[in-house]
Amino acid sequence: MSVSDLCDQASNLWFDTYKLRVNPAKHHPSNPSLTASKPLPKPAPPHKLELLFRDNRSFAEVLKSTKSQMIRDERRIVQYDSTDEDKEWLNRSLVGKILPNVDVATLKETILKSVDKAVSFRFLGASQVLITFEDQLASTKEQQNARSMLNSFLSNLRQWEARICAYDRFAWISIFGLPMEGWNKNCIDILLQSWGNIIGYDTSCVSQGSISGIRVLIKTTKLEPLHDQVLLKLDEIHVEVSLTEIKGKFTPSLTTVKHSMDV
Repeated sequence: MSVSDLCDQASNLWFDTYKLRVNPAKHHPSNPSLTASKPLPKPAPPHKLELLFRDNRSFAEVLKSTKSQMIRDERRIVQYDSTDEDKEWLNRSLVGKILPNVDVATLKETILKSVDKAVSFRFLGASQVLITFEDQLASTKEQQNARSMLNSFLSNLRQWEARICAYDRFAWISIFGLPMEGWNKNCIDILLQSWGNIIGYDTSCVSQGSISGIRVLIKTTKLEPLHDQVLLKLDEIHVEVSLTEIKGKFTPSLTTVKHSMDV
């Protein structure tokens, strides 16, 4: 084609600026600066939160339970290896569980007077006793004696062994505000059933001249001091009754315990 013919056909050509910029990259893929970038990796899926059970505890209750758990986790670990001297008197001792309705007020005196070669008596909590003898032979002989007087007061009589310990305790409870018609074992059982079992009563607080309230001896597994205000419905009438554990020098002696409300 001649130059003149090319000039005649030039009016039929259309030039687009966009195409002029983009087309070179399309027709020259070997140029690294103009090649398409690599596709970006897909974003990670969102983290799925674990659904927790929603309970009905208040904020204060949750805080208390969390605090107690932290305390348990932070307990110190200590170690002690007992010696033969530590266990000498235990090796000549018997352990037994107190039978129901045994008179705890006279139990110690009765056993020390009646059991041969018994030299010591201790309550192990409120449900067990520890009786020590002059020597291990004497304790073994008493345990094997089928006619032993101890069988009248104790069950599961056995030689002391490692890890035996008290699992409950005595507690004296003072009851005030209870009308006289509620002064019976059934009513008092209802008042104290959440704390423990009744062992007996201190009848020294009741006399022919005055009535100052009731003091009840119970055995309980609770370690904290016991105190409560109870709204008792007695014969269709609501009565407020105070229950308080007696502590210190005001604690009655076990020798005053009676197993009946009769005076």
